[in-house]
Amino acid sequence: QAFTFSLVNVHTDPDEVDRELDVLDDLFFQVRDDPRRGEDDVLMVGDFNARADQLRQLGQIRGLVKVVSGQTPTNVRHTAQYDNILFDAAATTEFTGRSGVFDFLRAYNLTLEQALAVSDHLPVWAEFSVYEGGRPGPIAARPK
Repeated sequence: QAFTFSLVNVHTDPDEVDRELDVLDDLFFQVRDDPRRGEDDVLMVGDFNARADQLRQLGQIRGLVKVVSGQTPTNVRHTAQYDNILFDAAATTEFTGRSGVFDFLRAYNLTLEQALAVSDHLPVWAEFSVYEGGRPGPIAARPK
């Protein structure tokens, strides 16, 4: 069975970031608990305009995985952490544990000006199994 999930793309307003982070936890639960969907895997991704340790009420969700943590920068200037991928560890067992920030500025030996022409943010990535629950189910044998 294929890994299915709901994706919530986030871009908080830097002038309203505290207020918005304090309602994003409600949005996370609303999407997860929507009875019309029957889906417990919620990936909340994007520009939170906050470090992993400053996500306020959103960051207080029990078991919340933040694929970017510590002081890892996610902006091209390497001065701040804004972007992340968040999900519930208990629900999203498909996560392989592999994730990171792709520093295209250094990978392609770009100048800061060249990199900023692409984006002021570095891509954040995470790897998930294609199988629901993280492991393939039984496969029917071919008839002989």
